Amino acid sequence: MDVLIRNARRQSVFRAYTFPYMDRPNLTVLTQTQVIKVTFEGRRATGVELVYEGKHFRLGRTLPSFERKPLI
Repeated sequence: MDVLIRNARRQSVFRAYTFPYMDRPNLTVLTQTQVIKVTFEGRRATGVELVYEGKHFRLGRTLPSFERKPLI
């Protein structure tokens, strides 16, 4: 098992890899969210379908300007 240690303390993957980039405008972290599907173009992930607060959403590159549209 891989363990991340910084300053003699164990760190979660979120704390070690994601948290330092939380101020980026192209990163959004949603808690209490379930990803239904990850869409790919070749080997590159380009979007996700998810459930957030009981509503289905499709986010990604295929929508203009990463527009968030609820699925009906």
